[in-house]
Amino acid sequence: MDPRFREGRLYVRDERPFAGSRPPAALFFYSPDRKGEHPRTHLKDFRGVIHADGYAGFNELFIGGRIVEAGCWAHVRRKF
Repeated sequence: MDPRFREGRLYVRDERPFAGSRPPAALFFYSPDRKGEHPRTHLKDFRGVIHADGYAGFNELFIGGRIVEAGCWAHVRRKF
């Protein structure tokens, strides 16, 4: 993000169809960089499943089982 303009881009993908009994939801938090401390802070009280790519900054979130990773198949394919 260019600090002179305070604007940037966000790329998201909606993984439909959702087969659960409750309506799907998405929540986005902005962070000025990709440091792993940001997801830990944003999700400190969260319990559940997170659909994530292979970004190493998320790894600590999945220790202990409070948060379960639903990996991204598009990113998995790129590793091979």
